Amino acid sequence: MRILRSLAFALGAMAFSSNATIIDYDDTIDNSFYDTETELAWIDFGQTNNMTFSDVLAELGAGGAFFGWRLPRVDEVIAMSFNLVYSGTTAPDFVEENDEFRGEGTIDAFSANSDIENGDDSVWEAVFEAIGYNVYNEWSGFNTFTSQGLYETENGISAVFIRDFVDLANDGTVVNDLMTLDGRIIASGFLSFGNADMSTLLVRNTAEISAPTSIALFSLGLVALIRLRKAK
Repeated sequence: MRILRSLAFALGAMAFSSNATIIDYDDTIDNSFYDTETELAWIDFGQTNNMTFSDVLAELGAGGAFFGWRLPRVDEVIAMSFNLVYSGTTAPDFVEENDEFRGEGTIDAFSANSDIENGDDSVWEAVFEAIGYNVYNEWSGFNTFTSQGLYETENGISAVFIRDFVDLANDGTVVNDLMTLDGRIIASGFLSFGNADMSTLLVRNTAEISAPTSIALFSLGLVALIRLRKAK
């Protein structure tokens, strides 16, 4: 089902945008997603849970758990974040870029879920399926899948923050999925602090993905959509 959702999402993204598509990359590199615009593979959110930023850094060398990966540059994090936001099936409900307070490269976006029981249908659901998450929590009225990825800037540590909500009831309250890239520096203590709520962003360069032609991908997407409809 995950593969079918990814194929269906790829078809929708082709119709919506000629730019980036975010796809699951597990068939090439385990636990990763691929940004087709930058041709970079990113480790899934949650893969470095409970490891400090310093712990992850120590595992990047030969023989380490994350050998082959590297810390991303700030411009790569910005590009990835913008591509996540704009890789939905349609445009998000709200996007604010480069706000006056936080400066260039920041982004805030949200997309609404339907106010129904198990409402989980924002424009980013296939994106969330591809990128993983850090922690799942159950609350009163909604549940959340939260992703938080730390990255290094010249001034310290910053973070990408994503929250995927699942509405639990038709109660007149709409819950919005969120994506935020905030370039402000968070506490330096995060260098030596690790828990299940956050992970360290890692990236690797790849050869161009060996994907089907656009026509073949379009056909695969149609098949996926048909099968998804039949499954409902």
